[in-house]
Amino acid sequence: MLILRQDPSRHQHTLGTRTIVGRSLAADLVVPGDDISLEHCTLWWDGNGWKIRDLASRNGTFVDGERLAPGKSTPITTGQRVAFGGHDPWEVTSAAPPVPAARALLNNTWVQAEDDLLVLPGPDAPILTIYSDIDGNWQAEGPEKKQVVEDLQLVEAGGSVWRLYLPATTAGTVARVMRPTLEVMAFEFSVSRDEEHVELVATGMGERIDLKARAHNYTLLLLARARMKDAEDTSLPSASHGWLYQDDLCKMLGVDDAKLNLFVFRARKQVAAAGIEGSAGIVERRVSTRQLRLGVGEVTIKNI
Repeated sequence: MLILRQDPSRHQHTLGTRTIVGRSLAADLVVPGDDISLEHCTLWWDGNGWKIRDLASRNGTFVDGERLAPGKSTPITTGQRVAFGGHDPWEVTSAAPPVPAARALLNNTWVQAEDDLLVLPGPDAPILTIYSDIDGNWQAEGPEKKQVVEDLQLVEAGGSVWRLYLPATTAGTVARVMRPTLEVMAFEFSVSRDEEHVELVATGMGERIDLKARAHNYTLLLLARARMKDAEDTSLPSASHGWLYQDDLCKMLGVDDAKLNLFVFRARKQVAAAGIEGSAGIVERRVSTRQLRLGVGEVTIKNI
């Protein structure tokens, strides 16, 4: 992410994939002052690096003391200093590539993605999960709704309105080919007699990935059992296998919707952290009917 540190206060600002700087309250980075235009300049990630462009401001945008011509853009990188109008300069303390992020409009709180998953309002209480699907589209999935979203779109989660900052996904195509994908993985569950201990291993593409024992593995185990049971009925198409209603799954687990959402997020995060592409698909949702199922068809379960 692009981070600017203001002199002399040393206060830092994290910027999204495309940021408008100006004195307008609608700007992404609001800089007050009569010498600042309503829309003063813009900073953005072009796929290879960060750039800044003056938007015909009255008092200028400066990079390392040099004023940009109106409409002119120039690359910026770590260590450079940018200034707007007559204000003190800001130092670029990070020019790292952007990650999926969101900013709460009310209090300017930022949340960034971890392991390719952006969750709002945060990982401790996940309500909305934003991830890139296999076609490179950004999906926003909640318990009641799933939709395609785009960079700079507004969404609601946890009683707050958030602006999404979503980098282009085309750059990840090569990496996606090189990483194991969920579609080719098989899952092996090892379950203790009292079912208090559930180990999970993913195999595929010549790899064996130990996902270890986690509390949320029991949720995946219940979904796996439902999928395996439906697969025994040869009259049922595979697309119908394993769907459980969310209310029924909550009763089986003895939890509420919020806790179930947390289990689903942690399962997805664990798969993503293991380097498996398409981690959000470990649990599939039919939001219109509030149904869930395990997103892997090849499953084995053994007792330990």
